[in-house]
Order: sequence, then C-alpha cells, then structure tokens
Amino acid sequence: MARMAEKCIPHHPGPLARISSDLSLSALRPVPSSPRAPPFPNPRIVFKHIASNWSRILLQILVMLVLSPLMEEKLGRDGYGIWIAIIAATGFLELLALGVPMASVRHISEAVAAGDSERTNQMIATGYAITIGLGILGAVIGGLLFFPFDSGLVENELWQNTPDQVLNSARVAYLITAFRCAAALALRFPTAVFDAKQDFVVKNLIQNAGILFRAIAVAILLCTAPTLVGIAWIFVIEFVLVHVAFRLTIRNRYEGIDFSLKYFDGSLVRELMSFGVFAAVLNVGTMIAYNIDALVIGRMIGNEAITDFDFGNKFFAPLTAVMYGIGAVVMPVATRMKVEEDQGLLPAVFLKWSKVALSVVLPVGLYLMVLGPRFLAAWVGPEYEGKAGLVTRILAPSFILYLPLRAVALPILMGISRPARPAAVYLLLALANLGLSITLVNLGYGIAGVALGTAIPQLIFGAYLLIVTAAELRMRVGDWIVHVSGKALMGAIPCTAFLLWMEHGLDVRGFPALIASGIGMLIVFSITWIFFVYRGDPHLDLREEIRLRLRNR
Repeated sequence: MARMAEKCIPHHPGPLARISSDLSLSALRPVPSSPRAPPFPNPRIVFKHIASNWSRILLQILVMLVLSPLMEEKLGRDGYGIWIAIIAATGFLELLALGVPMASVRHISEAVAAGDSERTNQMIATGYAITIGLGILGAVIGGLLFFPFDSGLVENELWQNTPDQVLNSARVAYLITAFRCAAALALRFPTAVFDAKQDFVVKNLIQNAGILFRAIAVAILLCTAPTLVGIAWIFVIEFVLVHVAFRLTIRNRYEGIDFSLKYFDGSLVRELMSFGVFAAVLNVGTMIAYNIDALVIGRMIGNEAITDFDFGNKFFAPLTAVMYGIGAVVMPVATRMKVEEDQGLLPAVFLKWSKVALSVVLPVGLYLMVLGPRFLAAWVGPEYEGKAGLVTRILAPSFILYLPLRAVALPILMGISRPARPAAVYLLLALANLGLSITLVNLGYGIAGVALGTAIPQLIFGAYLLIVTAAELRMRVGDWIVHVSGKALMGAIPCTAFLLWMEHGLDVRGFPALIASGIGMLIVFSITWIFFVYRGDPHLDLREEIRLRLRNR
C-alpha cells in the first residue's frame, strides 16, 4: 500500500550516523539527572545527509501533489486505478532481487570499513552480476505473468465499463512496466555503492534530477496525449538516464571502484545470497502487505475503487520515505559497529533515533487523522472526502506507531545479522494482512476493510520489533516506551486539541484554511517539543541545542 501510493515517485532509503564512542549504557535512561549524552562525532554531516534525503522526499511530495490529481483528471478514475493496478502487479518482480542489493550494502560496508578495495570490487561485481541474471529471469517471468493479469483483471467483469482502448493500452503498459521492473534489478544496484560509502547527498542529487525529468515529461504527456503506454515509457527512459548518471559518477568520484564483471567471485554468491534471503523474505512480506491491496480491490470491488483507496493512502508513501531517510543507514552503521566491536553503543542509537522518527511522523499523522479527509476534498475533489478520507483515518494511527520502529529497529537487527525471525514474522503477518483484507471485503467493509487488514498486522509487527530489538540490545522495553513515547504522547494532546478545534470549532475547508491549520498545529507542536518533550533529553535536548547554536553565531 505505501509502495503502491508511489507510482510516480519511488523512494530510496537515506542516512544516519554513528554515535560517539564514549557514550555509556548507564546514560541511556531518560531521567532528568542523567548526564547529557555526547552527540555524533560530526552531527552536521549526519543532518546534511538526512536533509539531502528530505529534499528528495519533499520534491516527491510536490510531484505527487501536482501529478496525482492531474493523472486522475486526464486518465479518468478507471484509467488511474488501472495504472495503480499495473504498478502493483509488476511490483512483484522486485522480489527477484532476493535481497541482493540490501545484502551488498552490508558486505560492501564491511569491506570499506576494513579498507579492503579488492574485496569491495569483488562484492560489487558479484552483486551486480547476480542482479543482471535475476533481471533476465524477471523479464521472462514478467512476460508469463501477463496472462493472469489479463484474465484476472483486464477481462474481469467489473472492468467491462472501461473503454476497450484503455484496456488495450493497459496490456501494453503492463508489458513495458514489467520489463522495466526486471531491468531495474540491475539498474538500481549502483545505489548500494553510494549507501555503503554514505554518500547520500550526491545520490539524492542524481535521483532528484530523475524525479524532475519524469515529472515534467509526465505532465507534458498528460496535457497533450495522455496514455498509459506513454507514461510507462517515460519511466523506462528515466531509469536508464539515472543508471548512466550513477555509473559515471561512481567512476569519477570513487577511485578504485570498478563494476567490471572480471572481479566476479563465485565463492561470494552464497555469502550474499545467504543474507539476502532474509531481505528477500522481507520484500515478499512488503509486497503482500502493500502492493496486493490494489489487486484485491481491483479483483473484488473494481478499478475505480483502487483510485479511492490510493488517494486515501497517498500520504503514507512520502511519510515512509521520511522515516527511511532517518533510519535506513542504521544497517551499515550497525554493521560497522559490529566490525569495530562498538555494539554497546547501539541502544543509544535505538533510543535517540526512534524518538526523532516518532517526532517527525506524529504531527503528520495527527493532521491526517483529523483533517486528512478535508484535505483530500480540497486537493482532488469533494467525492474523495468520504471513502478515501476514511482510509486515511484508519491507516494514520498504525503508521504513527509502526514507522519509527520499522525505520530504526529493523535495520539494527539486519546490521548485526539478526534478520531471520523478524523476516519470518513479517511474512506471516503480511499473509494475515491479505487474508484479513479479503475477509473484510467479503463482509461488506469495502476499501475500509482493506485498510483495516493492513493497519492491524502493521501494529502487531511494530510491537514485535520493539520486543526483539530490546532483547538483542539487552535493554528494557519499558525504557524505550518511557524515553520515546512517554512525553511525546502527552505533548500530542495540545496538538490534537488544536486540530479538533479547527475541524469542529472553525469548520475549516479549502486549501488556504487547511494549510493555515497545518502551520498553526506545527507552531503548537514545535513549542511543545522544544520546551517539554525534548527538555532535558539525555540524547538530544532541543532547547539546549538551539541555545548553543544561537550563542555560537
């Protein structure tokens, strides 16, 4: 679902950094008398990386705000829903990566940390060769999956009111997108080098250029000759251009890095795949939990209902990207700490960045829970305030609680080589998501049932991640709850009260009033967080940080 919402703006993970070596476990508990923990060795670099990720995410949000209603208008509700179904159906091809890129980041990070350039190139060449082979396999499977896509969706009686021209265009667009997804297995691999090198600013600049190219090209196409086939080709061109830019940048920027397959080492295949299989299980779970929502709706309700659900879910893709922008580099950081025997510092990383992640997702989630339906009405049309707005309100609480843990806890577990159990549990809960969604649709709950089918397993997995990560880091779950969410939940009360006053007291509607309400809520949130939630925090005292920065100017 979160991935499905990003049909025009795929996201990539982003940065984090390592905490200073003199932080002791005794300083982790958030009591007022605890000594303030030292910051990261170079926090400016850390936040520069995070800011670069957020600049890309902000660009994606702007593109989404402009293109999504334009696509719905130019393609129609049915055509837009079909495009979402195509993205969902072809997204399963990404499972063929078998976690190789993610595993490669971990192993390349180890080689870079050890200063072993030969092993670095061997890992790169081996991972690249594997993804090329998997891409070829993906192209074959994508072609074969055309037939169930055609018979199960395009020929579905619920789609028969859609013009034949649109359905024929959907068939061609599916094939183009399927082959593009297969090729992307290899085309995306160079990002592993940037991630392992923690060179996120340059990577994001290249990706931002790709996003702008795609957005402009799609907008021109929609305003001149809107077709599903044309949009699919634009994605292909953008992927190729970004890949070429990645390769040229790596060749000129990193001395000694070589993608030549002459460095391929067959003995490393098992090493990459053995770790990658757990990442692959996570990918399978993600696809079942999210992408299949569109297919369930398209099969059981109709293609226009896909559009309703997609707009109700639209905001959570960039929100997820923001979370990954904070935490996804936790994995190479945790890996480096493991190599350097600094794992005792990971509890502080877990506490600090979980609270930062919650502080980012909470105001957005609160706004969507209260004013999300009215924002949809102002953004797309009044008809989206009802069903789509209900989807937003169902999903928002689960994302508030789930994302901070998914973005920080899981990369820590993968970085210290503990991914097996979380991956298996996530897959089981993803299957539960599918079964629960189908059951609730059959019971007449419609797209709201699909939203509940996603939200409930998501909450369970978040709780599981907290328990497992706390056990691995030898810390108490209660310490995490008190430090991360204790003051935050109390701080959320004035923000929620302000939003409810905007909704019921002033009855705000329309973009100007809704934007003003959001700004007002952020002011209340900022004051609360600086003077209450983060006051005296042993890892990040915002009031003290602001005072020091103002003094140093």
